[in-house]
Amino acid sequence: MNKTSFTTSHNVPGEHGQSVAGLDQPPDTEAAARQGFEESLALARELNRRDNIAANLRRLAELDQLQGDYAAARRGFEESLKIARELGRRDGVAVSVRKLAELDQLEGDYAAARRGFEEALKIARELGRRDAIAVALHCLAESAQLSGDYAAAREALAESLKINRELNRRDNVAANLRRLAELDQLQGNYAAARRGFEESLAINRELGRSDGIAATLHSLAELDRLQGDYAAARGRLEESLAIARELGRRDGIAGNLHSLAELDRLQGNYAGARRGFEDSLAVARELGLKRNVAVTAFYLEAAKAQADASHALAGLAEAVRDARRHPDPAVGVRVSLLMAQTLQQRSDLAEAQEWLDDALAQGIRHGLRGLVACVEAQRCLCLAAAGAKEQAAAAGRAALRFFAEQQVCHPEADRLREIASGVNADD
Repeated sequence: MNKTSFTTSHNVPGEHGQSVAGLDQPPDTEAAARQGFEESLALARELNRRDNIAANLRRLAELDQLQGDYAAARRGFEESLKIARELGRRDGVAVSVRKLAELDQLEGDYAAARRGFEEALKIARELGRRDAIAVALHCLAESAQLSGDYAAAREALAESLKINRELNRRDNVAANLRRLAELDQLQGNYAAARRGFEESLAINRELGRSDGIAATLHSLAELDRLQGDYAAARGRLEESLAIARELGRRDGIAGNLHSLAELDRLQGNYAGARRGFEDSLAVARELGLKRNVAVTAFYLEAAKAQADASHALAGLAEAVRDARRHPDPAVGVRVSLLMAQTLQQRSDLAEAQEWLDDALAQGIRHGLRGLVACVEAQRCLCLAAAGAKEQAAAAGRAALRFFAEQQVCHPEADRLREIASGVNADD
């Protein structure tokens, strides 16, 4: 049921002349890039070449961001932005504003991030910089998606993809395709999502873009898990995790650990789930990813409660309040569903149903068809346990229709069919 809530910097598009050498390389290569930028910065300072100072500060800050030192990255981008504004270098202003917005988004301030992306887009349009327009649109789409504005996200991505295809920026095309496929997945079109992910992955593999490969493998793993192929999901997540570790991408490490832990939880390996969530949580805390910390802390508490019937629910109640503050409606639905599953396992059917009703309303309101089907499946099981046969059967039929349409192998499919047909509905 869960898609990792992690917002990562994997496969963020770049503009012509503004990418950083070595950003898609192992840490030793990035170290060489850092040394080069530091030497260039020192020379620029010596010559008082303030435009070059700003450029090198920005490039060093990009390395800091990729390596998870967000405080250092913010200082670098802010200093670069200050210089660019003083010099009237609006192209430099746009880039630094966008990079600061990326940090805002990583750290959970989605409103500030959206404002920054909109400013960067406005400047790029005024300058007629089509490459910069495409990048800002992609970033704005991600921000819109995380805030639940899927129509705006799709519109921005379509424009970004059109520009990138015209400019033959295949790396950015791959990033656009992956983000569009994520929207297809959220809105319940799994066949289209898989086509988009596979096209994105093929481009990234052809270009040798390890960051894009890792990000797309993670997205494909989520789709595999939603369709019930846990073995395929685990294989892709392990490959994505290995790449993230090789590149030193700590946000990617945290996201993959979270998703692997969720697979363990779904398969009843609660000890493995607990270790995975704890490891993911530790990295997220080190990075200052407040939204991700809240959601992973909740998943950890849920795993503890599901593993041990005597585990007190006080920690879970506190954790769910924090997790539900996440602005992404898809995260809200997943959190409510997991809370309901945990309560149902404790035989608290009335409260579980309340959480399921909330999840269903949110899912329907935002057009999250796949999550709605997962909620209907759980409602079917919960209502059947409570003796509400007709309601249970209706929920089961709704879930099964979607599962058949989207080729989902649900672990409780046989039981859902029994309840939907009225066979042994009281068991």
